[in-house]
Amino acid sequence: MNARTIRRAQQRRAAKEERKAARISAAEMKADPSNTPPPKAGSDGLETKSPGSGNVDETAIRRGPDAQLVTGITGSAILLPTDEAVAYSRLVSAANVKWQPVGEEEQGLVQSLVDTEWRLMHVPALEAGIYALGRLEFAQMFNHEPNQAIRRSLIEAHVFIVYQRQLNNLAIQESRLRRQHQKDSADLRRIQEDRQKAVSESEKKFGFEFASAPAVGNSLHAQASPAALPDVLARSVPRASVISEVTRVAPTLDNFGIASASAEDPQCSLLKQPVHSGQPKAYDAPGTVAF
Repeated sequence: MNARTIRRAQQRRAAKEERKAARISAAEMKADPSNTPPPKAGSDGLETKSPGSGNVDETAIRRGPDAQLVTGITGSAILLPTDEAVAYSRLVSAANVKWQPVGEEEQGLVQSLVDTEWRLMHVPALEAGIYALGRLEFAQMFNHEPNQAIRRSLIEAHVFIVYQRQLNNLAIQESRLRRQHQKDSADLRRIQEDRQKAVSESEKKFGFEFASAPAVGNSLHAQASPAALPDVLARSVPRASVISEVTRVAPTLDNFGIASASAEDPQCSLLKQPVHSGQPKAYDAPGTVAF
């Protein structure tokens, strides 16, 4: 027999011994009454009815008694523990009040911000959980150290050395989440600014615009001089009507001492012009006033 045949025979013998030991162990467990599982009450091993309470929600049984569905901004539902569902709902409400998203694009970005903040909130808890797990795992180490403070520090250092990879990955993930949060915030601000700018331009286009240019001079004559009147008004006012109106109100103006002042006012030179003085202008029409 060569070495290869001997090695295969040893492997077959070892496998046979393992199968024999497994059968013996299974028989011992079956004979022990303490290892007998409790009878099943239903097809899934869970009670579907309780006395006096009616049917139990099978969905709630499958997901556990401490789970709750929470709806996000975009309408997507996530399953969270009951104590965390309240905190997540508050985070969603605060984000809605802060950003006030309009449209699917803004709602998607706000939902991404909420999820990122939710993950960032869990990073410290995960880190503390890793150290707590390590303290339990290495609780019996460094018993030779009488000083308990030094012993705890040694255990913490040992936990960091053993779980250094997990802790580093957690720190990297936190940095990525923060960069993603900054990017989503910048994109959301840009989209909202563009939307508000478009709304302002639309209102300016279809709304009223008030003149913002300062008035020339402080006198009423300078603000309403004939030269400032548009062409269409100059062509549409009959000159004879103006002269007849001035003639009608002249006695009243004389009583208040206004006629003399108006006659000396250069702006009132219109009253001194004859009905037909000189050659009419190109745009003059018969019987109209040309300013």
